[in-house]
Amino acid sequence: LDSELQLMINVRMFDFDEDYPDMKVWCESTGQVLPVEQMLPSIGSLVSLNGQKIGCAFLYLATDCPVAIIEWLYFNPDATPKAKHEVLPHIIKSLEVAALAEKHPIMFAGASSKSLARAFKKNNWMVGAENMTHLIKVTEGE
Repeated sequence: LDSELQLMINVRMFDFDEDYPDMKVWCESTGQVLPVEQMLPSIGSLVSLNGQKIGCAFLYLATDCPVAIIEWLYFNPDATPKAKHEVLPHIIKSLEVAALAEKHPIMFAGASSKSLARAFKKNNWMVGAENMTHLIKVTEGE
């Protein structure tokens, strides 16, 4: 009998009707900023492990150059650190594939922690700038 746990990983596109309410709960329980739906691009990835939604992220595509940006990476706070570590490369890879399909081979991502930066580096990403803060402002109605 195999004593290793069989991992069932499911990678799929983010479904706003089905997944945004879960992302809202994740953000509320961790104090993270929840982007309004209008801020999110149509390309997103959600990864589940053994039937539990673990993490998601989104892909922005530049319109005047072949650059794609991974943003809004969130994890289910009920997931174990091991589960988050397990699915992260799948989130990254699925968005890399989506970027290439859209003819955007140059990619950019922000990392909010050293461990997240290490995960990207393990997937052949390089560090551009450390200790960066992303700022957001909605100017409509000012």
